Amino acid sequence: MTLPITQTKPSLSSALNIIEKWRYRFSMDSAFSHFILEWAFRHSELYPVSRPEFENDAFNSVAIELSHELSRLMATGYHDPIGDLLGEMGIYKHQQFFPTPAEVSRLLSSLAGGRVYDFYEPCLGTGSITMARIEDTYLSRIDDDNPLKGCRYICEELNPVNCAAAYIQILHKLDYLERIYGKPAVPDEIMIANIDVLSRKPGRQHYLLQSPEIA
Repeated sequence: MTLPITQTKPSLSSALNIIEKWRYRFSMDSAFSHFILEWAFRHSELYPVSRPEFENDAFNSVAIELSHELSRLMATGYHDPIGDLLGEMGIYKHQQFFPTPAEVSRLLSSLAGGRVYDFYEPCLGTGSITMARIEDTYLSRIDDDNPLKGCRYICEELNPVNCAAAYIQILHKLDYLERIYGKPAVPDEIMIANIDVLSRKPGRQHYLLQSPEIA
């Protein structure tokens, strides 16, 4: 069974309008980056972040509203809303970051070939290609009790905020697949390493998801 990543791409307009509430109070780049790192911490309890300028109601009320809107978008099947927001806002363009469209991510996933069980992504970004691979594998094995059993996803990314964003979105993607198709979406392992793929110099923002069966 093959279905598109999302039937109709929802609009980002509500999320962008929410983010606009930070304008003139905070640096938009800094506020959005802090929001992503804080959101990942609340999911993982790893890497607490503390910046006094963001510890106030003006920031937190918008952050809560934005997390709810992004969660709603991902629950409808929106593939990479954080990456698209970064692209819309022009954040990280100085680092040559541009989000990979869902259709291109699916194409690259299909071209990757190799064993369906193992996947390596050296430039994770916000997780678009890896999420496409996860969904493709899940749907290709939908008759199995756990379509992702035996699968390992090894991902590397230089930008720590992108690592946190990918972690958040992959969690939501797994939840979406389980909820829509009614089968567990539990791969053996997903590793997100914050590292320079050329120099192999490690960063600080690493995440590891493991199946309870092998953890």
